[in-house]
Amino acid sequence: MTPSTYRFSNFEFDANSLGLMHQGKPVPIRPQAAKLLHALLQASPEHVPREELQQRLWKNINYIEVDGALNACVRELRNALGDSGSAERFIETLPKRGYRFVGEIQPTQKPVGRHWLGAASLLFITTLVFAYLGHQPEQTEPGNEPILISVLPADLPGDDGRSPPTSYQVAMQITAALRDLNVPNLSIISSDTVRRNSDDSVFLAESARADFVLRTAITRDDGHLLVKANLLDVTDRQSKSQFLKSYPDQPTLVTRAVPDDIVTWMVDFLGIEVPKDLLSNRTLLQPELIDKLIQARWYREMPDLEAQLDALALYDEILEVDPDNTEALCGKLVLLTRTAGYTAAPILERYDEIERLAYRIKQSGILAGGIPDLGLAFVRLYRDWDIEAALQHSEASLMIDPQNAQTYTTYSAAKAASGDFGGAIRSAETSLRIRPNDWARADLCYYLLLGNELDRAIDICQWARETAPKDVFATTIYAVASYEKGNEAEALTTMIDAIEQASPGTYANDAARPGSWQEFSCQRASYYSDLFSTPEYQGSPVLFITAAYYWSQCGNREQVLNWVAKSMQSKGQMAVFINVDPRFRKWRSDPDFRKLVAPIDASNT
Repeated sequence: MTPSTYRFSNFEFDANSLGLMHQGKPVPIRPQAAKLLHALLQASPEHVPREELQQRLWKNINYIEVDGALNACVRELRNALGDSGSAERFIETLPKRGYRFVGEIQPTQKPVGRHWLGAASLLFITTLVFAYLGHQPEQTEPGNEPILISVLPADLPGDDGRSPPTSYQVAMQITAALRDLNVPNLSIISSDTVRRNSDDSVFLAESARADFVLRTAITRDDGHLLVKANLLDVTDRQSKSQFLKSYPDQPTLVTRAVPDDIVTWMVDFLGIEVPKDLLSNRTLLQPELIDKLIQARWYREMPDLEAQLDALALYDEILEVDPDNTEALCGKLVLLTRTAGYTAAPILERYDEIERLAYRIKQSGILAGGIPDLGLAFVRLYRDWDIEAALQHSEASLMIDPQNAQTYTTYSAAKAASGDFGGAIRSAETSLRIRPNDWARADLCYYLLLGNELDRAIDICQWARETAPKDVFATTIYAVASYEKGNEAEALTTMIDAIEQASPGTYANDAARPGSWQEFSCQRASYYSDLFSTPEYQGSPVLFITAAYYWSQCGNREQVLNWVAKSMQSKGQMAVFINVDPRFRKWRSDPDFRKLVAPIDASNT
């Protein structure tokens, strides 16, 4: 008979509630880490294969990457148990096979309670669609811990994601009402962790250690709105309370009556006492603010840079009016990681802004899923060149939200910088499956080049060039891959055509047209050197490595060292890849080159 409670060392684990205790005190771990512990305890002393753990922890989730999420789970569990990879007291790693619990298990019948279920817990929740604001839970008395709630987006026929006024207005007005309630111990999971697939949303709620999911639907019929909501317990996935009401289809009711009724229903169900006039006197969100949030989210889904920058500008406008707007804070952080290096803003200032925003979201109590860790992973990789920290933050983000394409993009880069090209390629492919966009295609092309998969790199780069003709990075990597494969003529023609398209007349004089890849490289090296000496580009060192590369192909060692040094000193964004980039292969044995890139070496040991 399988025991319901396991005792080992000073720990006790309840298999029913997935609660972990240490010397009688609860140990906070996420549900996925608790499920991992349960699986290992059940199988002990046998090991559990990685593939089996993936299926057990993330069944029906197609986007999760076992190499990242499972590693993060193991790391969290080891931290909770005071274990480590070098001193495996409880969890043994069997390379390429799986994990095994090696501690001494002493079965006991003593039950462990569900510590997070306080009888009179104050909490509450949230929005129909894309909820976007939360509060930091205050310190609570024992037995009165907060309950966290995740919200499943509302279903609305005809909702195309671009202009769904009813669902968005209801959602955002509910959030505003919750903010005005100022209820202690209330935590709301941000909209950016919520997807439309119900199974995924329940999984995300579990990963974020939420207790409830609020499922809602709004339908129109003969001039009426039928609003239905269910409060679903994450543990047993059973409905605990239901809201059902019909309203005339009138804008004023959508603005106030529907949100207020749902809030009142939740307050009554949870037994929260609030002043009766609090809802009726609350401040409504301005319609133009809601319109900007809708438009920004629509722009975010577009693959072109101009749309991303337009969304970023809208979020800044929203934050000027409402500085604590969660959706704007989270959306801005994601967009900053997407557009860093593509704008005129000094890159170091952009890194610092991302870091400040990530910590602000973390410290505010907003349950923003993996978004803060996404920002920190980006900064740790590109500003600090701390590859291990970037991997850890990426894994932490993906463990909460395995469908965040942007996190997979950063995770790919960290994998590549660590020398794991296979992992970088798989992660980039996952990012493309979740959110097909031109930038991810160019990234995948680059990782294939790093992994010496030249034929496939050329195919993917060509695909990226066809869908985004202005993507200079994809064109450059295509040319480099062609040159590495021995097709110098194709590489040269590609770059000349691209430059002529961008700057017509550059090669109008036949004497200016290079006859070899080396001659072309010398020309481009001089061009970038002159360009970066101008005030306009001195604050944007993203492409310093590009100048260094062309000088390397030109054969000028002094200039290679000069521009590599500039990139290292100014934290050039591509410098973190210099130890794996095949374009600098022949320079890695140069002692002066090795000294310049030593900071990256140190962070990767």
